[in-house]
Amino acid sequence: MKMAWTIYDGRGHRKQADALSAQIAKFTAVSGLSTGVDYAVLLTLHLALPVGQVFVFIAVAAGYLAGILSHFFLSRRFVFTPSAYRPAIEFILVLLIGVTGLGLTEGIVFLGTLGLGWHLLPAKTAAVGIVFGWNFLARRWWVYRECR
Repeated sequence: MKMAWTIYDGRGHRKQADALSAQIAKFTAVSGLSTGVDYAVLLTLHLALPVGQVFVFIAVAAGYLAGILSHFFLSRRFVFTPSAYRPAIEFILVLLIGVTGLGLTEGIVFLGTLGLGWHLLPAKTAAVGIVFGWNFLARRWWVYRECR
């Protein structure tokens, strides 16, 4: 049995499930680019800061926040139609979702590196996969709900 998704664009027109698949594909591409920004900042700071677990988490946070910024602008342009909110409110909502994702990321990296003894990059990669789902679903349902 095929599941029927009904998606509405910003003008109230119905779209079919193909639109959801396309949106997920675009979100994945934007996430890949933003993850590149995240990792670039993370690794640059990780190499530049003194050795120590506290500095790793500072580098993780700075990289993640750089990724949030790039993701916000790219996804506004290529993934979601503008929300019903003013751009400043939209950004604050996306930032709140992102900060929650940062908390999840930090917790997963902490558990992976200190709890399981993983290297930083596998722990961060596990976090990216989990937080990807959080970010897409939260943005789609809370920020861009009117735009479906």
